[in-house]
Amino acid sequence: MSSSVENWKVELIEAHRDLFAPPCDAALAAQGAPECGPGWHDLLDRMCVRNPDRGPGRRRTFKFSQIKEKYGTLRVYWDGSLSSEATIQVEEAIALAEARSATCCEICEIYRYDVLGEAAPKRVVFGNVPQPDSNPDFKGPDGMAFGTDGRLYCAVYNQKNVTVLDRPRRGRRSSGPGRTPADELCLCAGRQEAARH
Repeated sequence: MSSSVENWKVELIEAHRDLFAPPCDAALAAQGAPECGPGWHDLLDRMCVRNPDRGPGRRRTFKFSQIKEKYGTLRVYWDGSLSSEATIQVEEAIALAEARSATCCEICEIYRYDVLGEAAPKRVVFGNVPQPDSNPDFKGPDGMAFGTDGRLYCAVYNQKNVTVLDRPRRGRRSSGPGRTPADELCLCAGRQEAARH
């Protein structure tokens, strides 16, 4: 992998050195270095920030031993000696990150929803659908995509519109009523699914 792809891992480890204990000059050689895509960078960072064993003068008794993707969701393993209360807080932070990973693509951080209600459907990579007049640094698509399993998957970002994707290009864009078009997105998704039956 190129160094630019791995930069997010180095940033995460450097920001939370006490949780990874990397060797002097090799952050990616740290035990517990993430073995997953950049789409989970934010949720991993939030999980690290929630660690109760942090702060001035605190003894570090907790380290990540492994962070990886397994069956489409995040798995986090740790070692350490914590109080019962701190152990509960660490486990809650990890459980929250693992649950959030089930609705967020590990590759591109696009949030996904299965309109048929399946809890953890197989991940499907979405197309990028930026606003025509959007900032060139815009990182996320806003839209829907049919998965390889034929189901309609939806991604919501603050673009005030809904885009329906069809292989291999954008099929339709319609304006939404507000900053987050979740209601219109769900309504449109329901109509698309109903039309297929």
